[in-house]
Amino acid sequence: MHRRLKLHESMLFEADQLLQQRKILLSDTVSFNKAWARPMSSPEPTKIVTDGGLKLAASVLVQRDTRIKSSKLLAITAQVWLDRNRNGRVDTDEPTEQLQSQWGVP
Repeated sequence: MHRRLKLHESMLFEADQLLQQRKILLSDTVSFNKAWARPMSSPEPTKIVTDGGLKLAASVLVQRDTRIKSSKLLAITAQVWLDRNRNGRVDTDEPTEQLQSQWGVP
C-alpha cells in the first residue's frame, strides 16, 4: 500500500510540474496566441525519470476551453502513468494520474 501511495504521489508531482512548465511557456503572448490559433489535436508525449529512478510516461494536451464563450482560455491537461508495457499509451491495468488547469491570455 505504501509503495502504491508513493507511486501516485510521484505521478501527481510530475503532472503538476508539466502543468507549471506549460503555463510558463504560455505566459509569453506570442506562444499563447500560437496555442490559441492552433490547439493540439493529440497529446504531446514525453518520458520522465524521477529522482528515485522510476521511469514514467507522460503527455500534455493544450486545447481551447470553449465553455466560457467570452474569454480566451486554454485547457491544459497533463497525464502521467507507469507504462509497464512501454507502448506509449495508457492501458487499463496501468496506474495513472491526470491533472487539468486553465490558462488565460497574458
